[in-house]
Amino acid sequence: MEPISVYWAPFTDVQGFNTSHTYLPLRSVFEEIFPTRNTNNTTPSFFQCPATSTLMKNTFVVRSPVEEKIKVSDTKADVSVPKKRENSTHIKAEIFHQPSIENQRLVYLNHPLIMFSEEDLMATLTAPFFERSNLHNYGVVVPGQFNIGKWFRPLNSEVNLWSGLSEIELHVGDALCYIQMQTERPINLRRFQINKRLTEIALGLVHNKPLSKLARMSENYRVFDDSKLRKIILKEITENLLDD
Repeated sequence: MEPISVYWAPFTDVQGFNTSHTYLPLRSVFEEIFPTRNTNNTTPSFFQCPATSTLMKNTFVVRSPVEEKIKVSDTKADVSVPKKRENSTHIKAEIFHQPSIENQRLVYLNHPLIMFSEEDLMATLTAPFFERSNLHNYGVVVPGQFNIGKWFRPLNSEVNLWSGLSEIELHVGDALCYIQMQTERPINLRRFQINKRLTEIALGLVHNKPLSKLARMSENYRVFDDSKLRKIILKEITENLLDD
């Protein structure tokens, strides 16, 4: 089957400075765990199962590049780092929403990335499901999905803390979330550098929607198609690819 090109970039310029160098490479679940397979196994392996292997190959892991602790209250989130890492980069944490579930706080981890596809492709952001993520001790990332060929906005990690908890502890390499591509076709992942024009387009789609804030995504896709933004976005991305 012909691969689908998916372009991705750290979405960092919106913070006023570029921290893209702090992002760890995106790798698939399959790529990460296949080297640990049991080579002495004499029975069929789940790596050989198309249903499992295709899912793993098209699911990518976003990992924490930092070690830090986050204390969460009803109105703010305070980040602290080990003394050996004072004045170093950290993931900023913020409170944007009141709890959706009683006694379970929501905290936004400011480590977004952005993706775009040359064709229709649903991308689903989920909690890590095939490893012991340290983040799961404290809460779970709020899931969501949209067509990354018909919408251009950051993918964010907002964590729903377990009942009564008010802190998160992160270590370098902790899985923050998985991003799963809803297709059986192979994914050709290509990194680009976000620029001012792409940032303005993405933030415009997030904050200046022509439709209701709670409009169906199918309605947003129609507006996107009518705007001809796809050509502009792809032009800017191809001029800022980092893998050529």
